[in-house]
Amino acid sequence: MPPARPNRASIPPERRLCEAIEFNLLHRWFIDGPPERPAFTPEVFSMNWKRLELHEIVWKFFECVVAEGAP
Repeated sequence: MPPARPNRASIPPERRLCEAIEFNLLHRWFIDGPPERPAFTPEVFSMNWKRLELHEIVWKFFECVVAEGAP
């Protein structure tokens, strides 16, 4: 019997995002990260996310993206 694969839904989104940034050059280009620099860890991402939420930077960024996409 083959080994069980982990369910993608059980992997936290922070970990999936960090893995995608680590291995996908397009993701690195989008965040202006050089390929030779290691990506941040999920723990660092979670800490920074809480700080960005506290200062409402997440919503400001989201509103700017929505405004650019509006006709």
